Amino acid sequence: MNLPPIQYVDNLIDEHYQDYIYNFLCNQYNPELTFPMWFIKGLTSQEESRRNYKEMGFTSEFFNSQKGGINPYSPASIMLFYPLFKLIEFNQMVLTNFHQGRVFIQLPGKEKAEYEPHHDLNFFHYAAIYYVNDTDGDTLFYDNDKKTIIKRISPKKGRMCFFRGDIYHGASSTTQNERIIINYNFDSKFINEFN
Repeated sequence: MNLPPIQYVDNLIDEHYQDYIYNFLCNQYNPELTFPMWFIKGLTSQEESRRNYKEMGFTSEFFNSQKGGINPYSPASIMLFYPLFKLIEFNQMVLTNFHQGRVFIQLPGKEKAEYEPHHDLNFFHYAAIYYVNDTDGDTLFYDNDKKTIIKRISPKKGRMCFFRGDIYHGASSTTQNERIIINYNFDSKFINEFN
């Protein structure tokens, strides 16, 4: 089975669960179910020297296979895997390895900008982005020259974007409200590859 290199699907999870994830990340349900976030300037910059206050916000890593798995400060974050599991099921795939899961909350700014194209990891993998809320601030996908935009996906609550991890991608700024995404990096095989 061949999938397009970049795809998206809307409403893989029901609206009730979409709301639950939003409220969990924004700590609007139960103060005991905390999800720690850290402020960072330059959410998408890989190098400290290139970070700036035009792309500031909050981030948290809820899973990292190199750091022991689930973040011990937020065991309730296990619920953040659900959109990925639904995507895997939708594409008739099996998750074979999960590398990392991160949440980004990008704060709105006054100017529109496109941020540094990048790969999340430096080896072949798949990546997915779950959009937690409606806002502006498209995800941009680039040719290998890191200049030519080959696809643009707009954030929409409940939208899931799936792509090969070797495709350069980057965020653009939000001017309306916060842009909340969950980023997944993983390995997967199609179910029919096991036969």
